[in-house]
Amino acid sequence: MTTSEEPSSGSQPITPSGVRLGKFQIFEQIGQGAMGEVYRGHHPEQGMEVAVKVISGEQAGEQRYQRAFGHEVRSVAGLDHPGIVRLFDYGVIGESDEALAPRAFRPGSPYLVMEYARAGTLAGLMDEALPWAVIELVVYAILDALAHSHARGVVHRDIKPQNVLLDRGEEGWPGVLLTDFGLAYALQPDEGAVQSKKVAGTPQYMAPEQLLGRWRDYGPATDLYALGCVIFEMVCGQVPFGGDNVMQIARAHLDKPVPALRPRSEVPEGVEGWLSRLLAKDPKQRWASAAVAARELRRAVARAPSAVSARQWRTLLQANVGSTHDMPRAEVRGPGSGQMSPFHALMPLLNFEPVRTEGDVAERYSPLPANWERPRRASSVRVAGAGLGLFGLRRLPTVGRLEEREQLWSTLREVIGEREPAAVMLTGAPGVGKDHLAEWLVERAQEVGSARALRVRYRADGEASDAMGEALMHHLSLEGLKRNEVMARLEGIVRAGGGEDPYLWRAMTELLLPSQPGDEGGVRMSGQAQRQRTLADFLMRLAMAGPLIIRLQDVHHGVEALGWVSLLLHQLQEPVPILVVMSARDDAMALSETHAHAMGELREGGAFLELPVEALSPAETQHFVEELLFLEPGLAREVAERCAGNPLVATTLVARWIERELLHPTLDGFRLERDTGVSELQDDELLWLAPALALADVYGEDRLFALQLAAVLGARFELKDWRTACELAGIPWSMDVVEHLLVRRHLVEVGGDKLAFAQNLLKEALLTHLRGSGGWQKAHALCAQVLEPAVERGEEGALERSAAMLKEGGEPEEAVRRYMEASELRRVRGEQHVNAYLLDQAWQALERMDARDSEAIARLRVELAVARAWAYNSLYYIALALEWAERAEALALALGDAALVAQARAMAGACSVMGGQPEQGERLLRQALAHFREYGSREFPRAYVTCATALARSLARRSEWAEVSILLEEAAVQADASGDMVMVANARYETLILCVRRGDVPSLAEVDELIAICELADQSMGLSETYNLRAEVLRLQGDLEGARAALERSVHYCSRVNVQNGTVAMMNLGLMLIVEDNIEGSRSYFERAAVSLRRQRRPQLLLYAVLGCLVNALNERDRGRVQQLAEEALRLIRDTQFYGDGDARLLIETATALAEDGGEQWGRWARLKELREAMPHLLTAP
Repeated sequence: MTTSEEPSSGSQPITPSGVRLGKFQIFEQIGQGAMGEVYRGHHPEQGMEVAVKVISGEQAGEQRYQRAFGHEVRSVAGLDHPGIVRLFDYGVIGESDEALAPRAFRPGSPYLVMEYARAGTLAGLMDEALPWAVIELVVYAILDALAHSHARGVVHRDIKPQNVLLDRGEEGWPGVLLTDFGLAYALQPDEGAVQSKKVAGTPQYMAPEQLLGRWRDYGPATDLYALGCVIFEMVCGQVPFGGDNVMQIARAHLDKPVPALRPRSEVPEGVEGWLSRLLAKDPKQRWASAAVAARELRRAVARAPSAVSARQWRTLLQANVGSTHDMPRAEVRGPGSGQMSPFHALMPLLNFEPVRTEGDVAERYSPLPANWERPRRASSVRVAGAGLGLFGLRRLPTVGRLEEREQLWSTLREVIGEREPAAVMLTGAPGVGKDHLAEWLVERAQEVGSARALRVRYRADGEASDAMGEALMHHLSLEGLKRNEVMARLEGIVRAGGGEDPYLWRAMTELLLPSQPGDEGGVRMSGQAQRQRTLADFLMRLAMAGPLIIRLQDVHHGVEALGWVSLLLHQLQEPVPILVVMSARDDAMALSETHAHAMGELREGGAFLELPVEALSPAETQHFVEELLFLEPGLAREVAERCAGNPLVATTLVARWIERELLHPTLDGFRLERDTGVSELQDDELLWLAPALALADVYGEDRLFALQLAAVLGARFELKDWRTACELAGIPWSMDVVEHLLVRRHLVEVGGDKLAFAQNLLKEALLTHLRGSGGWQKAHALCAQVLEPAVERGEEGALERSAAMLKEGGEPEEAVRRYMEASELRRVRGEQHVNAYLLDQAWQALERMDARDSEAIARLRVELAVARAWAYNSLYYIALALEWAERAEALALALGDAALVAQARAMAGACSVMGGQPEQGERLLRQALAHFREYGSREFPRAYVTCATALARSLARRSEWAEVSILLEEAAVQADASGDMVMVANARYETLILCVRRGDVPSLAEVDELIAICELADQSMGLSETYNLRAEVLRLQGDLEGARAALERSVHYCSRVNVQNGTVAMMNLGLMLIVEDNIEGSRSYFERAAVSLRRQRRPQLLLYAVLGCLVNALNERDRGRVQQLAEEALRLIRDTQFYGDGDARLLIETATALAEDGGEQWGRWARLKELREAMPHLLTAP
């Protein structure tokens, strides 16, 4: 389907003269496509011609056509580029319209009003040989338009000459317009399209991945291949791959090489090679973006684009239209001798030197221009009385914020130029424009081909989800793949990024698709630190392919993100160009101690920018409102004053007027019919609830409850789940409502049949209103029913979601049981933070139950208290763990269950010992142990093992080795009987470590047996600690080379979990290298340890790292660093009152020898005499 004056094939065109749709009068039919017809239209008041696309005939009532039409509208409405057809209005034919319309029109048929192109399509230019200057002009114009659409996530997928319209230019821009961004060709076969669920397009221009239905490979490269076919046809007069039927054409695309270029007119020598890259069979071998393709075309032709004057272009267009469709001279703007420029989005790239390397990152990405600005569109068409149907779909204008944009752009330039990661946090009030500003940076950087983006949106508390996992599954096109297929794709990404360790792709598979019983290749995650480390390492490998912007939205809902962001900034093995752009509500961040602590760590680490986003200035607000909608001047000023610089308030206010049909057209803009008061703006809940209230006005009060059901299902939900919930509530289902919400941009499609609220504020307002209206429990009970099939199928996250619904839906007991079941699954995976959160939710549900509950509920309360104590202990929150263990003990005593009492005392005793109360702890541990020895603990062997090992550690402090040996043997027997390999590994490690403390060096065979057990248990931290122990055994045996190898393995395994936990192994390795006189080799280990320990604020361990760095500074004769490190070392000694040991002695002696080699001044600068005197035990240390 086109919007040009090319007559439709087949039947005689309909001429519905006199029909009006909105403000437009409809005339003759000028085109026809898969979904309906295109008519020439006219705006009488402004004398402007338009094209009107209408779904007609029987298909007008079919939901699939309406949804596809809506998809096209949503795709194009968000684009704003002189090379993409402009939309003016969108609506639905009403009963009054039908009376004057042709029979093919029906009430309810959607229509779209758009720019009218009167010079035909590019297909009309194909018959004659075109000069290279014209071909080049068209190619650059299309590439510029594609750069804009691709940056906004819109891939055309049907680039062909018929979908390139020709018309007047915009003061220098040639009238080359891309059209038909819809998927009509995927819905109904016609003579020129291949159809199936995943295969759609026009065969002569379809990329191999389209023909094969490999939709996971669709992307910008798909459009570039189609453009390559179009360019080949322009140059040679025929398509590169032809045939007598679809199958022959497809086989040619898939199997045949690109034909030799036989141009009809002279073309530069480098064009053929450039074009062959566009037509590569493998999308990864094509130019990576439209921007890079444009840059490389300049390189291929070795000169700037040829000049085409406006007069030459107009002559060409007139010839294309023909003598019967003469174009008035005024249609080409600007002076007749002016030159046409095909650059708009890519204007900043014009001054860049082309990249001449092959096969590296630079070939796939353009350098980031110094200037982020692009030319403003020369003409801004404002159509009186039109545009209400597109409100909410158009991209909000970016106004002001010049300083903030410059800071963001310069930060990204540093990241790309220096290949060093950085992070930015945008904070501000709700609706002030934080997310819009972040999205501006992402889109502009992608537009110029300098970076790609990973978008992550965190959800509100209570919606257990893995936002990063979902984002990566979508970004990497992994949805729907089997586990082994996901692992294979992740392996390819890791290897492409220079990684060779299978652990990383296995661990990432575990994060994205947690293993189920029987799955192969699973990795047991020991905790949050290991998960964050894995994610950070994978993102590092992902960024090896080129600059990456990670866009984190609503970080106030995702504090765990700040942990792996810190790892990205400070603990990556290799420097990579990653910019993390976060946004958060400042009020929510200020209320959270957890966020405050995490933000403090980011500030201390550096490479972190905080950027407050304030309200717009009055002038900027006025400009924003004027760009938002064509309002009467007085009304525009009123909106600007009432919104107080908050763009979302302005948008929501105008949207509310539109929904209530209070805006009426005039030639000066829309006028407000005043039957509503200013007071509605004062109530935030009413303001954000406005779209739902308007929906109820149009479709009935029950639709408000339907939308509230969607809010209960979550910020992101399945369309089928929402439909089922409505049916259970007795609300008739209507896709019209869904389409209304999508068109108004209250909901957005997020892949497959999933929807999400575009604004969390709307979701929060719906839930607040639901609670106040009395429907809270009913809505949650209905949604709990909806989720039952997912729970039965064992779908990821279904248990915790259903538990949340049951808790609020009046079934707290079942909610508690499901929370506990879900928490155990998370615990086994090592997701201890989520485990603790789910148990907290379970306790809240339990608190809602009647105090006069049954014995079963009382038992459940004890079990839950014990589980919470274990969860907090796993997170090293010892005080909280002790508190819950003591509460569990009291509850168990009241219940009279000796087994539960023993479990509670085992945990309380262990926490007391760790918390510095050994007497109380040992008493509790002995009481618990007495019960376990008499009755056993088959139901909870972990308590027995923990009890025995905790008591053994406490007694070892007093050197009561005889009982320690008995307890450790007891723990080992119980662990072996449990069959839990993690428990077995922990018990064996405790035995060997306490043997070392006793002075009994374990044998290598014992250590190696523990290594084998840790490997079976997939315990990375256990392997790190055990290899560190192996190194100590080998060192004591005099095998320094073996000890060094063991320490390297320790550091390797520790790096999988968290570098912070591997600092001891790193420093041991550094010490060993110094003993071997390899001081240079020790530098990286001491420096990495120092960075980590400074952040952890562990001064005594930091002292060793600083002394190691001091040795290296003396070795390098770096006076400044020597003086700085000496001062730090003396301060640490004073703060810790450290008296010295053998390791410190080795470092000071090495430093002294190096200083003496350089002269006495080095010893003075290093302050070695002061250091020796500050540590009096150095002389006697072994």
